[in-house]
Amino acid sequence: MSRCLVAARHGAGLAALILLAGAVIAQQPESTPVIPLGRPGEKTLYIMVRAGAHLSAEQLKNTLTQGLNISQATIDGKPEIRQVSPFIFDELEALTSRTAKAVEGANAEHSVIRRLPVRDQGMWAFHLQSQSHVLKKLTITYRNAGKKEYVPVGPQEKGDVKLIVPGSYAVKLEANDDPVAYEAEVVELGGDPQKLEGKWPALDRCYVVTMHNFRGDQNRLFTIIQDPRQVANPLDSVRLGSDLVFVFANMDSNAASVEGDHFSGNSLVVNVSGALNRNTARVWMLFPLTKQQAEDKLKELRAIKDELKISQVVRENAIHSGTEHVVGPETPARWLELSEHVTGRGFRRVIPLRDFKGLLEKYPAAYRLLVWEFDNGVTRAAIQVVHPDSKERGYVVDQILKEWPTAIKERIGSEPKK
Repeated sequence: MSRCLVAARHGAGLAALILLAGAVIAQQPESTPVIPLGRPGEKTLYIMVRAGAHLSAEQLKNTLTQGLNISQATIDGKPEIRQVSPFIFDELEALTSRTAKAVEGANAEHSVIRRLPVRDQGMWAFHLQSQSHVLKKLTITYRNAGKKEYVPVGPQEKGDVKLIVPGSYAVKLEANDDPVAYEAEVVELGGDPQKLEGKWPALDRCYVVTMHNFRGDQNRLFTIIQDPRQVANPLDSVRLGSDLVFVFANMDSNAASVEGDHFSGNSLVVNVSGALNRNTARVWMLFPLTKQQAEDKLKELRAIKDELKISQVVRENAIHSGTEHVVGPETPARWLELSEHVTGRGFRRVIPLRDFKGLLEKYPAAYRLLVWEFDNGVTRAAIQVVHPDSKERGYVVDQILKEWPTAIKERIGSEPKK
């Protein structure tokens, strides 16, 4: 199924910007197929429209319906129209067009009132000239309902006009009505009350139109809906982009918990599962660490935002799985490679330990850092995971070895005498 995103701008009437996005199904391994959002062969058109405040969704639907009829194109059902924030329109337009310009949140000449960049279409910000000014009452005149008075409340209180920061207030407007004017009673600390009044700034309305299973000539449709000789309220400023592919995807991975570290004889046997739903080639463990060392190293690594760089840093101080590494009190922390277990479940390493008394003195509590690594033979990169305890997302997980103190104490004196 392909998808076409169309954006439109309306000058005197309806306006449209049209951006084409075809859903391309890339070749993937059989185990992770791309799942199309619809039946094979379907095309869904998304049309983003910026319209004047006086134009309704119904007028827009009529224009599109006329265009479909004249072009002899068909869709499943009728055009679905949903109003969205102008900020969504501006963001998508900027992302899909190098020449797109963001539109002011309100009339450029109006320095007091701005629409807030939130999903709720009725949320506005009312800014006073100074932080020392206090809004005592706000009266808004609506096109249909007439005047309505609002008394501001504190940030934690319930009300339609709330203080955000000194001098600025959030205003929730009446639904399905247009504000046309306002009067504000303002008091300056230590000064006399004053009245502010003016027109409420008009903003264009923005809509997303969805046409399911479009069948026909889309170029002919786009031509017709711009032609004032064929439709009553044409779209204008139509631009049809190309080479745009919209892919809807989730990106999530979880670091599974340790699968039962244990001590066998005088060795620590480490078992760690792979990153969930990711192709884990190996796991790296920085060990041994004190609590302070773990905190310092974790802070250092979290400052690196590049997964390729994380792998490079790890390998600068690494001991690979084929090399035996004995850990004692004076052994510096190294990145130890955990190789895939022969069962194919998780990653494992056996770490011989020595001088248990010295280890307990140096590490009354032992910590480690873990990094899951992707490796396809060309690229090596750290896998982003969710910390099993804090639920924070990152490339590095810190953990304490819970059984360490008890196991080390039990083994003091158990080493063979030299």
